[in-house]
Amino acid sequence: MEIKKERDCVAFWLFAIAAMVMVMAVVGAITRLTESGLSIVEWRPIMGALPPMTAGDWAHAFEVYKTSPQYLLVNHGMTLAEFKNIFWWEWIHREWGRLIGLVFAMGAIWFWARGSVKRIDDGLGKNLIAILILGLMQGVMGWLMVASGLVHEPSVSHYRLAAHLVLAVALYIYTLALGCSLIVDQQTIRTKDQKLLPLLKHSYAALGMVIVTLIWGAFTAGLRAGLVYNTWPLMDGHWTPDGFWALPSWWKNYFENHGVVQYVHRMLAYITSLMCMSIGLMTYIRKIPQPAAQWGYAVGAMGLVQPALGIVTVLTHVDPHPAVMHQAGAFVLIGLLVVWITQLKQLNRRP
Repeated sequence: MEIKKERDCVAFWLFAIAAMVMVMAVVGAITRLTESGLSIVEWRPIMGALPPMTAGDWAHAFEVYKTSPQYLLVNHGMTLAEFKNIFWWEWIHREWGRLIGLVFAMGAIWFWARGSVKRIDDGLGKNLIAILILGLMQGVMGWLMVASGLVHEPSVSHYRLAAHLVLAVALYIYTLALGCSLIVDQQTIRTKDQKLLPLLKHSYAALGMVIVTLIWGAFTAGLRAGLVYNTWPLMDGHWTPDGFWALPSWWKNYFENHGVVQYVHRMLAYITSLMCMSIGLMTYIRKIPQPAAQWGYAVGAMGLVQPALGIVTVLTHVDPHPAVMHQAGAFVLIGLLVVWITQLKQLNRRP
């Protein structure tokens, strides 16, 4: 019983970290949409935890910002009050990342010191180290992303933006899946059912498609490609964008041609939506037992909601409210799939 309590405590801690990562992704979306990401042009992982405290500090931060391409080319003439508006969103984003690191470090030290890590599972320590490495990579990539917008152009590399988001997703999935694995009730494990294998494989494929779709969503956001076509289901009256092969290297069109990038994101979203909705349908047809069934139905429902949020984002010319909800929806869908897969694996495991 003591081991079960320890497993539950570690799982709750991991779930809290996963939730914090999701919140960070949402704040990151707000930071991007408000053009706040380039407001802090220095990377000080320790000392940067404190915001400007005095009028002199604010004046210094503003003067440093005035040397950036964003100020010189976009926000020239901005007042100090306007600078503070964009500064705070980026500072909150970075500070939330530090808080995640602090919560992880304190929890890891506590559970290791109490011996919980060793008692629960010999492999748990290695998993926690992997999460730490992912978190560090996420922070470094965040700065590399910002740095790409501080050289010549006041915009970050959409490739680095995608890498930054993918690392956040990897951290989110890892912590959530590890937490789920710790609370699996071994007493409810059933005999392996071969009929569930195709559904399990389909669910893994759906999770992969969500991630691929999210990558092109990051490309779309980084290139501001969501502003190129704001009609649906057609793209300004056509099924495909104009200038599909405008770039000399044909393959670059899929990654750097603004209209094509939005088109690819749309097509991937349609496929992903169908795959997720089919999970809900197959949950019903195959009479998946509870509590696993509720997660299958939730995946199917979210497979319909998420593209709807994307459509609203396009039709509103990337209004911040639906755009932020769309990014949050991606993490909700990924989280539902992770829990669903955990439940399905439990039903499909030999005793």
